[in-house]
Amino acid sequence: MGGKGSTRWRGHCKMVLVEDCHTLELAPLARAGAFRAGATGIFRWPGSAAAYAVVPGPGGCLQLVLSSRDPRTGRDVRQAIPLEAVPHGSKVRWWARCPLPGCGARCGMLYRPPGAELFGCRQCHRLTYASRQLHARRPSAQRRLRLSFARFWRPLTYQCVEPDPG
Repeated sequence: MGGKGSTRWRGHCKMVLVEDCHTLELAPLARAGAFRAGATGIFRWPGSAAAYAVVPGPGGCLQLVLSSRDPRTGRDVRQAIPLEAVPHGSKVRWWARCPLPGCGARCGMLYRPPGAELFGCRQCHRLTYASRQLHARRPSAQRRLRLSFARFWRPLTYQCVEPDPG
């Protein structure tokens, strides 16, 4: 039992972690009032940046348009992300529709994994969380992960430039 080749892991690749991706979270932008036609700014991540503009899209809805340069190929990449405003009590909650072909899922956070050009939802990029890769019977590994995140992990999120008042 347990001899050479007895495992089921042949050809298996671990899924990419959410914690390793560039994230695009909508809530801070909404709080800053950036979801109005004509708003512009810059997202900054370690090693890359993207300019954004909010423009009217088809059907009168708003679109978040990202423009960046792919650091691997040097190509200019442009991506339009449809935005949706949903009434939530007396306020409005902003959602993005996943811009990847064939999806269109409503999400509050989009991800760009290492090596990818475009942002998309967690399901489209087949992402998982680091905590999901721990075995339930190994509390020592879970404890080590929590300690390492508390000590060293810094989220790869953006720094938003205030929208132009005009």
